[in-house]
Amino acid sequence: MEITTKIPTTFIAIDIETTGLSAVNDKIIEISAVKFHNRRHIDDYTRLINPQRSISYHASQVNGIDDSMVCNAPKFNDIIDELLDFIGDAPLIGHNIKLFDIGFIQKELGLVLNNPIIDTLPLSRQAFPFLENHQLMTLQRYLKIETSVNHRAYDDALSTGYLYIRCLQEL
Repeated sequence: MEITTKIPTTFIAIDIETTGLSAVNDKIIEISAVKFHNRRHIDDYTRLINPQRSISYHASQVNGIDDSMVCNAPKFNDIIDELLDFIGDAPLIGHNIKLFDIGFIQKELGLVLNNPIIDTLPLSRQAFPFLENHQLMTLQRYLKIETSVNHRAYDDALSTGYLYIRCLQEL
């Protein structure tokens, strides 16, 4: 894999929480996009989403989001325009985005995004090969990236943005 160490001037770190693990059968219940410009967090977009179905017990245990929190939230179709306006054509950065998040996002959008997609999971494996694993929480601890809540879209997206910068600095 060829790695470029040039950090884009502007990029969007993105993360989702879902009703389960299947992009085919499950739905997004929270989405956060954090905009970085010149390596600084400058703006963010976060929404709880009504999936119009029950959130699995396991998903609620992981992310702390339950049905009562999303019952009055907008449906994904209601936020598509504002989400697309926010992300524009900026590169999208995510931790395991290529195998998880992007499938859910594109299914909900009903289109394939043309944005460059950059996954911090393989980047972190190259930058920090000595770590026992490359889960986002492990990387947050190692790099001392402070968050208030793990497994919530906003904190995970913010952490991923800083992780991306640190990976490229290391490489």
